[in-house]
Amino acid sequence: MDVDEMEEDQLQLDRNTSIPSAVLESPRMLASNAAGDNAGKKRGSEEQDTDDEFVEARRYGLRDRTKIKKAEKTPTILGQCQTEAPSRGRDMRTYGRRNSRRGKGRGKGVEGWSSWNTDIGMSEDEQIRQALEASVQSHHDLMQTTGSGARTPALPQHLDFNLQSRRVQGAPIAMVAPFASLEIVASLLQALFAAPQVRTAYLASRPIDNRGSDLSNFWKGAAPTDSSLDAPQDKLDAHMDLSRRLQTLFAFATLSQRPLCVVQDVASLAPSEVIARGADHSAPAKVASLFYEFVVDSLGKHISAFTDTILNTPNAEPVDTDALWMTDALFLSSGAAALTHPASPRLNGESGSSSSSPPKVEQHRSFLQLRHDSVNSDTYSCLRAALASDGEGALLTRTASVISMGIDHALPTAEGGPPPFTINERIHLDSLMWDRRQGVRLDAELRDLEMVRLDAIRQDLEARKRKLLGDGGRPANEVLLGAKRYFEQIATPGDGTDAIRSSSLAEAAPQIQKILDAVQADLAATDKLIAKIRAQIDAKRALVADRAKREASNPEWTQLAYDLCAVLYNELGRCVALVKQPNGSWWKIANGQAIAVDKEDVIMGRPQDPSSGVFWVVYARVENTTSTVEQDEQAREELISEAMKVGIADDNLTYESELLSLIRSDAATPSSTVAEGVPGEVEEKGVDVTMENGEAEEPKSPRTT
Repeated sequence: MDVDEMEEDQLQLDRNTSIPSAVLESPRMLASNAAGDNAGKKRGSEEQDTDDEFVEARRYGLRDRTKIKKAEKTPTILGQCQTEAPSRGRDMRTYGRRNSRRGKGRGKGVEGWSSWNTDIGMSEDEQIRQALEASVQSHHDLMQTTGSGARTPALPQHLDFNLQSRRVQGAPIAMVAPFASLEIVASLLQALFAAPQVRTAYLASRPIDNRGSDLSNFWKGAAPTDSSLDAPQDKLDAHMDLSRRLQTLFAFATLSQRPLCVVQDVASLAPSEVIARGADHSAPAKVASLFYEFVVDSLGKHISAFTDTILNTPNAEPVDTDALWMTDALFLSSGAAALTHPASPRLNGESGSSSSSPPKVEQHRSFLQLRHDSVNSDTYSCLRAALASDGEGALLTRTASVISMGIDHALPTAEGGPPPFTINERIHLDSLMWDRRQGVRLDAELRDLEMVRLDAIRQDLEARKRKLLGDGGRPANEVLLGAKRYFEQIATPGDGTDAIRSSSLAEAAPQIQKILDAVQADLAATDKLIAKIRAQIDAKRALVADRAKREASNPEWTQLAYDLCAVLYNELGRCVALVKQPNGSWWKIANGQAIAVDKEDVIMGRPQDPSSGVFWVVYARVENTTSTVEQDEQAREELISEAMKVGIADDNLTYESELLSLIRSDAATPSSTVAEGVPGEVEEKGVDVTMENGEAEEPKSPRTT
């Protein structure tokens, strides 16, 4: 057979199998297909089944083949999440690794090629969706089924936690994401739990969670179950379902002695966009704002639906605790456009309420976006600047019980970056209220004529700099250097070149060098002018900020106070939460562990602090109550249903038994450290134990009432 006939046969084979040329030219695919054909020649039917099991094991990332069948029976979390993506009917092998889709013996090569054709034509959104489903499925593959039918999940793989560790006295329970891409969601839930008003609202919400009182595996991510197989399960709308799941999570976090809790029961309802942005490492503030708006919107729909239910149901009456949660003022703040002149002048300089009312046109917001720059480097200054620069200026007409703020940090410039960000422990919003200011807008540098002129000069200089740099294509510096090298190394005069041409070629490189030097000098001069203009702008902005701080320190503007209760920031690629306990102590929640920190570490503002990674802060209104912290906590515990209390108490007993068994097993197996007489080894593990006659005393509960 000659070469032409071989090429014709090859083309005919390509047409029959409909294999793209790009795939045919891939050496890896050819090698994979050849390996599959050779394997089919050597293996029998039993060996073929073994290879199929191996492919399935590679698809789930497992080493133990006995786990393959369990993984197939595991329900996917997408059914619980009620995501918008429809279920796919094609083979789940598309979620596995591509090198596992090899040929399965003789005659199986075409099937492998067709699956590759589907992947090549798949859209980017579809690939992201499948990757997310595989990520969620990988966590559910760890679920095991006990004899009673209850699921016993394993802890998330991204979590490095010592199960023998016990919660430190006074520490909050650490909320952990089911997988790493939802760490921001778990941290945001931790921050919401730290806000007293939010915790009270969800504990008081109705209807209560009646899915079951068995919470033995809730801390690992399993939903509450009921021991009765015939127990009815109410099917609620998504917004009501989220409220009752948050109610269970907050109740468990209030009464449980567990050191951590996987928030899979709540995170499984997260919108698909939140999961996608968390997986592709979007800006943390964006991910947090998406999930926060989802929580706020769900609560609003829940309140509206439950109100309609009360009005349309005979003999349905509201209860006293409904006022704790049936209000949109929990999360929503409102604002209106400010005025150039007061709506009505103050009389005798009094700061009392005005006879004029705020305008009817108001905007509601669930959170505020702040920007940290070279002038505004603390929470209050950034908030004031954000309101002053909102259009022609805006003022707050009503503030929510809990105010969340996203933080955006300005990028460093040639002159340096912004100063460290300082988080105010307490802020007063009186000076930002529409009624207190009579609608008069805040001072803003953009309304100063001198500031407008300086800003216009700065923009012109930056445009000139971009032209000198060659923003239209290749950098001007690179073009000039290339031309210089050409005339120096390539376009040299030859033997037959006339004198005039030789002189021109000899002078070209020095002339280009002069142009290059002039461009560099112009760039340097432009940078100096830009720096000078920016310094003048920053000086004027600093004057405005100083006037605002002096105004805010006036005693008449210190009635509406908000206290910091949570801070979220990035540290080495991981999301960290700083939360405040009711007793005023601060704790750092990272990797499922709670570590006590000082207040200075929370406020930050120092060069060594990770203030540039802060992306979310939560403030709660200071309530003027006469009750003590212990009384407030007792009142919140009374909102929890008795069935939930019993379930959590049973889980606490189980946890104490687990710790006791671990202590006894350690005592029965003497270690080298204990034999050497090193004191405090057991205490360092977070477990208090006393030994008498070879027995361990059961540890006391770390929780105090």
